[in-house]
Amino acid sequence: HYKTNTFIERMSSGGGGLTPGATYSLKLGSTWDHIPTDLIHAVQYDFKPASIDPSQPGQMRPEGSNGVTVLLPHKDTDESSEFKGNKQQTPKDCFLIVDKATKTIYLEKVSNMIRVKKHRSVRKKPAVRKEEGERASP
Repeated sequence: HYKTNTFIERMSSGGGGLTPGATYSLKLGSTWDHIPTDLIHAVQYDFKPASIDPSQPGQMRPEGSNGVTVLLPHKDTDESSEFKGNKQQTPKDCFLIVDKATKTIYLEKVSNMIRVKKHRSVRKKPAVRKEEGERASP
């Protein structure tokens, strides 16, 4: 068990939602297993526009052996921001994941750090439907 202190107070003021003075269990997550069942990837953006909609899921595509493309949709438009970068293994980086219901903090290893840069904005192509027997106009 880990008695909360200044670290927890900093996390609670930063949106971590931890209660100062409470006791939390600290456990190693599944990424510490000899053969991990889960992989955790961290994505670092050079710039993330305010127009990105955090409530919408993005897309991540592998490109070659280490390349990655990330597409994040914008708010109230049919555009997305495209980011490109590379992944690299990070043997020393970790995340703390807080389960407020069980008052447990899990320490998980980051498998890969993916660093991306904004490449361009892309517009979704509207779906074109032709009715049967209809000719395309020139």
